[in-house]
Amino acid sequence: MKEMDTKDLFNLSGKTAVVIGGAGVLCSSMSEKLADEGASVAILDINQAAAETLASEIKSSGGSAIGLRSDVLNIESLKTAAESIKSEFGKVDILINGAGGNHPKATTNKDLSFFDIPQEALKWVFDLNLMGTILPCQVFGRIMADQHSGVILNISSMNAMRPLTRIAAYSA
Repeated sequence: MKEMDTKDLFNLSGKTAVVIGGAGVLCSSMSEKLADEGASVAILDINQAAAETLASEIKSSGGSAIGLRSDVLNIESLKTAAESIKSEFGKVDILINGAGGNHPKATTNKDLSFFDIPQEALKWVFDLNLMGTILPCQVFGRIMADQHSGVILNISSMNAMRPLTRIAAYSA
């Protein structure tokens, strides 16, 4: 039996993918693979240098990419990035929401019980993981709705299914 190349199954040529948190550990690999499969990739990350470095690496490997700084908790930042992406690539076909995380002050330890987690730390984790998914869906989903096409993939931690101790806000 002939082994199939992923390009035989997934041809992303002519597609534009926006990867939120795109320079992070998991999403950088996704960004690279999307480019390998022919997509133009917009790497959005709060760390602009990391986004630009990854975009340069993808381009040096023959792919098409841009790296942009974007804050998932700032809708104006997302709108600015969307305009840059439309200017560069003309459209958005795929949105991957991969930004997220925890906060040290929202993590219990021998000195901090669940009952003493500061409200602002809990709120920061909730906002990053919930609003940081909803806001990009609003901005890039509108573009897709106007185009009458597009796909949104929201990445979640396994903690959502089986919460770990010490990180109640992140698991929620």
